[in-house]
Amino acid sequence: MKTVPMGQIWGGVRTYAATEASALVNATHNFTKDYSDPKAAVIVTCERDAAIDNLFVIFYFYNGETPPESVFSEFNAIPSLTDTTKTQSFASLLNANNALNAEGLRYLIRGTTLPSLPDPDGKALLNHHLNTWSSYALTQSTANVDFLFSIAFQPLPRAIPAASVAAGSNALGLDPENGDHVWMEYDILWLTAAGDSAAHAAAMNITASIDAYSKATYPGVKNTNYNEGDVTYEEYNPIFMNDAMYDQQPLQSYPQGSYSRLLNAKKMYDPNGFFTDRTGGFKFT
Repeated sequence: MKTVPMGQIWGGVRTYAATEASALVNATHNFTKDYSDPKAAVIVTCERDAAIDNLFVIFYFYNGETPPESVFSEFNAIPSLTDTTKTQSFASLLNANNALNAEGLRYLIRGTTLPSLPDPDGKALLNHHLNTWSSYALTQSTANVDFLFSIAFQPLPRAIPAASVAAGSNALGLDPENGDHVWMEYDILWLTAAGDSAAHAAAMNITASIDAYSKATYPGVKNTNYNEGDVTYEEYNPIFMNDAMYDQQPLQSYPQGSYSRLLNAKKMYDPNGFFTDRTGGFKFT
């Protein structure tokens, strides 16, 4: 295990009105393909239900006391409704972010992976996805009045797997030569068990719809910063395990050979299933 000392960092949350949707999505795409500073990160989320019209909540992080102006310049130019970004400890940032959690509700989280495509396709894909998701969330939350939908765009520039490779052993198991991606997360929150089946069906429909649209509309279009790899496979894999739903198979979605290698390691070090039988989550079988 490697530990890294962390002093003061910069970060926080900014909220934005629905009128800034296209500017925010375009800024997210540009941040991904033109990623220039390994200390910087954003998670761009949007909330939608029958009463909330695309409220954007963006989480900013910079591993330093003050980010250079150029790092978040496109986001900085977009007017926000609220802004809590500041220099603070990492612990205080996490505590503030946790205050945004909605407790006491039922919820599902589901994930998929989208390619970061060259312009104009990249911006067109993400804007199309936001718009169709928002329309679908409005329809579903009107039919199910206690439903709240959330979408998150999580940039995965090639610099992140490249850093994993450079650190040795490539713990992430990703190939930087495949280029840039966006890890997508979809949350659905609701009140009672009566909504369980509708929420499950909605989550499945959201990922199935965007996967099918992207593959049909942009076949063979390579990711930004792509060098090599099987485009038909790597552009939509792997599924980020932290966002995977219980009926997805994130372990099997990692690059070919990874699953079998890890399964063999599991059989070698835990042949009797001591950990498998005592923990939840996804399994090597």
